[in-house]
Amino acid sequence: RPERSPDSIATKSPAEIECLREAARIANIGMAAARATIGAGVTELEVYGEMVCAMACAGGENPGITMPVLSGTKTNALHGLATRRKMQHGEMVLVDLSGVFKRYHINMARTFSIGEPSADVRDLTDRAARSMQIIKSILRPNLPVSEFNATVMNYFRQEGLWERRGWVGGYEMGIAFPPDWVGNFVVDPLSETNADRVFEPGTAQRLVVALALQQ
Repeated sequence: RPERSPDSIATKSPAEIECLREAARIANIGMAAARATIGAGVTELEVYGEMVCAMACAGGENPGITMPVLSGTKTNALHGLATRRKMQHGEMVLVDLSGVFKRYHINMARTFSIGEPSADVRDLTDRAARSMQIIKSILRPNLPVSEFNATVMNYFRQEGLWERRGWVGGYEMGIAFPPDWVGNFVVDPLSETNADRVFEPGTAQRLVVALALQQ
């Protein structure tokens, strides 16, 4: 890659973007395998094994972090390890994986419900999911990080979700090696780190909206 200034190191070349697109394709395959496997009586490790196998068969590589599959109250642990615990009807299941191609990572997390979720959980998740539409409406080249942070925080406070958050923010996606799968360009409404930057064209970020659903 040509030399770039420290302020532009998070931006990706067209070749890097293609690697990220392939990593995203692999991630989608892994998530589809996890969704197809989740069910009452199935262990977390069985789901983990199926998604790892599916991504490996699609050309995926080992990610920088072990990928969580967490059920029940363990969903609040975020980066806990999959175990022999059997999932139960009525529980939530968190799957957090990364598709990896030439060491470029695309991280994806989804929360599933075994059976219909309770009314309060459905309400929380629906309102949290709507934040992505708010974010989408402001996305543009050179969007100030400070504007992004303020928009996200204001929405969550207006919806009464701020105190239920696990973490809300974003982090850079790109080339990564253990022990992490994210880059240095992290955004957080509660931190001044990178608040004076903008999202340059070519920036690749994973946005996170995590709530404590089961207490």
